[in-house]
Amino acid sequence: MFSFIRRHWVLYLVGIVIAVALGLGLAYFVGIKGSTPESVHAAEVAAESGEASAADAS
Repeated sequence: MFSFIRRHWVLYLVGIVIAVALGLGLAYFVGIKGSTPESVHAAEVAAESGEASAADAS
């Protein structure tokens, strides 16, 4: 088994590089599609800071 791997190590290396590239690409794609848009995030932060200042005042 190890002799087979030693003879074909380049193919294993290419397969690992392809798998890592696909994994990182998919993670980036999911991160972009699944993240909260900046405008929504800014509105949530503003609402939370408004609630915090109202709670501090009472």
